[in-house]
Amino acid sequence: MENKAKDAGALTVIGLGPMGRAMAAAYLHKGYQVTVWNRTPEKAAQLIEKGVVLAPDITAAVKANELLIISLTEYATMYSVLEPAKAELKGKTIVNMSSDSPGTVAAAADWAANLGAYFLSGGIMVPPPYIGQEGPEIYTFYSGKKTIFDRYQAVLSVMTATDFRGEDPRLAMLYYQGLLDYMYASVAGLLHAIALMQSAGITAAAFEPYLHNFMQFMPVLLAESATSRETDERTYSGAENNMVMLRAGTEHVLKASREAGINTTLPEMIFNLSDAAVAQGFGKSGINSLIEVLRKPVM
Repeated sequence: MENKAKDAGALTVIGLGPMGRAMAAAYLHKGYQVTVWNRTPEKAAQLIEKGVVLAPDITAAVKANELLIISLTEYATMYSVLEPAKAELKGKTIVNMSSDSPGTVAAAADWAANLGAYFLSGGIMVPPPYIGQEGPEIYTFYSGKKTIFDRYQAVLSVMTATDFRGEDPRLAMLYYQGLLDYMYASVAGLLHAIALMQSAGITAAAFEPYLHNFMQFMPVLLAESATSRETDERTYSGAENNMVMLRAGTEHVLKASREAGINTTLPEMIFNLSDAAVAQGFGKSGINSLIEVLRKPVM
């Protein structure tokens, strides 16, 4: 039988980095009984003052509650942290909020199942200050056994809104990393653009209004270029802007960056992707044809 929480208002948080501390604080605020554990117990000092229970060791932390919420740097740390308490994991529910790859998550789900534990993967889409708040942009992806998610959904929603992606344990991490992939590339592009402007003595503050307006226009461009439909159907219209034209544009950005004396790694990469698309026969196709290059591993 699947586990039944012996106290729906009690849980254990393992890992007290900024995210783990924010989680514990959110549950305390809602009146939950919170047990915590961290390799460096000093990080629990402020939480103890507010009412959390600091477990003396990881075994005690696991024994304390049926629901274990883990917030560590990566999944590998979970194994070393829980090793002394492996015998106590049977019947427990592990909700791992750590970041890693989808394949690593699948292996962790198998590991938990072999120990008789239940497993959910979580991908939190906001930084620690937003934990416990509400808003359309404040949510967490989850995946794993639906019955387990349903049992704890109300508890998990204390942290953020919940978005269940499916029973394949990899799905939450796939959505999470997909959005981070977009974010990291976007932020790198943003900062590179600022570096280009600053090389000419133009401050980021002066450039910011133009960045803001352009970012507001991006969803319009996305819709007009039919990115979702074209990449799903693998048909790429180049009637107005084809890859030969776009390759020239990316080359000009690269040239401007070289003239400015700033780092050219990012514009070189974008130019190389455009150049590869043309070389692979997509010269008359639109910008969405870049995905055909991105779908293939670098040889």
